[in-house]
Amino acid sequence: MLKLLLVTSIMISTLYSAPAFHGKRVYTQNDGTQFTGQLKGDEYLHWIESDDGTILRYNSKSKNFDYAKIESNELSPSGVVFQKKSAKKSRSLQELDNSSDNVTHEKLSKLWNQKRDEEMKRRKQ
Repeated sequence: MLKLLLVTSIMISTLYSAPAFHGKRVYTQNDGTQFTGQLKGDEYLHWIESDDGTILRYNSKSKNFDYAKIESNELSPSGVVFQKKSAKKSRSLQELDNSSDNVTHEKLSKLWNQKRDEEMKRRKQ
């Protein structure tokens, strides 16, 4: 019985700290268009990165993958749907450029480190 309890607790603890799947996969937008991307991050912060390096978040309201934005120290969907075709993409990016919420890899790295630091401080208490 003790062995079963020990094995179960080890299995559960590893499930909570599993890394994101790093392989590429195809994501489908609400309108049926598809793009290839990778899930990135860890338990502190996670996102989808398209093949061209665009940082995306899933918008559960619209059922689309949106360009990500940083809002109140959280990575969230911007409400601007990611477009992979160039004409549509330039219009989407124009909408995003008008808001100063663009998420660069530098801003993302800073937020990710901040999230990890906050969690480490919380665990030490």
